[in-house]
Amino acid sequence: MRVRRLVDAVAVAAAAVLVAGGMAVVTAPPARAAFPGTNGKIAFATDRDGNSEIYSMKPDGSNPTNLTNDPGGDSAPTWSPDGTKIAFTTDRDGNLEVYSMNANGSNQTDLTNNGGFDELPTWSPDGTKIAFQTTRDGQSEIYVMDANGSNQTRITNNSTDKADIGNPAWSPDGTQIAFDSNKDGDFEIYVIPAAGGSATQLTNNSVQDVQPTWSPDGTRIAFVRSNDIFSMSAGGGGGAQLTTNSAIDFTPAWSPDGSKIVFTSNRTGNFDVFSIPATGGNATNLTKNAASDVNPDWQPQPCTATAPPPPSTRPAEGGVLPAAGQCVSPEQILYLHKSGSFSFSDILVLDAGGANPAQPLNLTDTPNQTEDQPAWSPDGEQVAFVPRTAARSPSTRTGTATPRST
Repeated sequence: MRVRRLVDAVAVAAAAVLVAGGMAVVTAPPARAAFPGTNGKIAFATDRDGNSEIYSMKPDGSNPTNLTNDPGGDSAPTWSPDGTKIAFTTDRDGNLEVYSMNANGSNQTDLTNNGGFDELPTWSPDGTKIAFQTTRDGQSEIYVMDANGSNQTRITNNSTDKADIGNPAWSPDGTQIAFDSNKDGDFEIYVIPAAGGSATQLTNNSVQDVQPTWSPDGTRIAFVRSNDIFSMSAGGGGGAQLTTNSAIDFTPAWSPDGSKIVFTSNRTGNFDVFSIPATGGNATNLTKNAASDVNPDWQPQPCTATAPPPPSTRPAEGGVLPAAGQCVSPEQILYLHKSGSFSFSDILVLDAGGANPAQPLNLTDTPNQTEDQPAWSPDGEQVAFVPRTAARSPSTRTGTATPRST
């Protein structure tokens, strides 16, 4: 099996440790774009069950769940833009293929079905296409296919220099795909039009620059340089070092709200998934497991503007005012319920899908007091609000929303 570099020779040695430890597949860490939305679950690869499986967990690292449950080696998970599917790499068919599955692990489907090594998928922002790296032409190339595996088309032409090329990452606006290549002698970051064409070099450094990943707004690219996480503007300038650690830090991936970056590091003695603020800062260990936990990717939950429930489902005793402009869960809608003389209001949550529409949950339920300006916390678990006081200062109280189904 061909093993692409992780970061440099030190990281390749670490990859060998992963293989010896029972990881069935060690492919290059995935690179991808983060798509805008609220922060959902984090998918990652782990060998905690004896072979490499795809797991998901909550943003704080709790509730780790095995999604693949297959004796083969599954790695490099990447979420679809709507957060409903995961594409990943697997060797369960005897060679590396790109598969997709539903967010809960069901309907695992071979998309590439080719004799070459097909790996490291990345979704287009509209969710209709997937780019991936392949060796089917005798050298590494980037292909694009429809999300169901049809119409597999090469967009790079690496037949002349036969350089190493890979780690594709689709830009959030859909126009470009970033990748890394050693075509100039060492690894640099490039972009190419999503339909194919001439590549533009973004970095020019004597050390290795690999694993590009776009910020949700498309203005920055995080990447790995010499075992640390860096970011730069989408045009290649304005570089900033985000981690400064003697360990190996790699596989960066942005949170959908753009506030954090998750990555893999062996700073604890084994590989764990960490998060840092997008501008750098203290790292938080999310997995804290003796196994190797690698290749994180953050689930986007697309924003839906808050709106009142349909008139037929409004509580009879009062009116409804939407919390305009908030980015909330696609499953649940926050709104204000003004009761009685309309002098007081409570904050309610209603299932957007229509479950129990006549029985919304009252999060505040405070007689003779008004609360307004509700807003979801990034993890969707709590709601902040402003009580009607003379100072109009934010309240330290929160209401806890019903668990989200994702």
